[in-house]
Amino acid sequence: MTKLAFISDIHSNLPALRATIKDIRSRGINRIYCLGDIIGYHTYTNEVIDLLKDENVISIKGNHDEAITMENFDRSRDEDFVLYWNFDRLTQENLTYLKHLPDYIEFSVEEVSICLVHGSPSSISEYIRENSAEASIYISEMKSDILLCAHTHLPYITKKDGKHLLNSGSVGKPKFGKPESSYIELSIDGKVIEPEIITVPYPVSEIVEDLKRHNFPKSLIKALETGNP
Repeated sequence: MTKLAFISDIHSNLPALRATIKDIRSRGINRIYCLGDIIGYHTYTNEVIDLLKDENVISIKGNHDEAITMENFDRSRDEDFVLYWNFDRLTQENLTYLKHLPDYIEFSVEEVSICLVHGSPSSISEYIRENSAEASIYISEMKSDILLCAHTHLPYITKKDGKHLLNSGSVGKPKFGKPESSYIELSIDGKVIEPEIITVPYPVSEIVEDLKRHNFPKSLIKALETGNP
């Protein structure tokens, strides 16, 4: 049997990433994949990238990673503050790392084929929400056995006609009503696929205090404290 972990939407939240990786390793999982949105929203811009490198996490690009590295923001707009704040702190090495991340990854484990995307196979910024029309379309058109997506910050597991559509939720900015990280643990034994959603408590106060030190918007602090949008 092979066990894998899939994380996403870290959004520069180092305390959450540390706790999540610690939980993954405690389960004996050696292979971790990240479905993008490594940075944005929060304050530990380089630290999360460095930790992913140190832990040999294989990553793809998210829409925030793309917007920040492409400087797709307006410094005169308050709502773009988190984008240019993260851009201004990226080291050249980490900027290059993010720019060269692939948009998707396809690979096989034992007898199972897997495709990783951030938004959807069609767009890095498209939402595939659970039980949506888009979800039905993508699961019916899947060429792989498993399609893993992110972007919504809401974890789910869907299975239809032997195909699996999985969303890993969010490590650093949960939206499911609890201030905890989420990820997907995937066990594969031949053609047998067993996904599970794991949630992990982390020291929320640590990231909140850092946001306050850097005068980040109160709305972001409240979102972290409640685990709501």
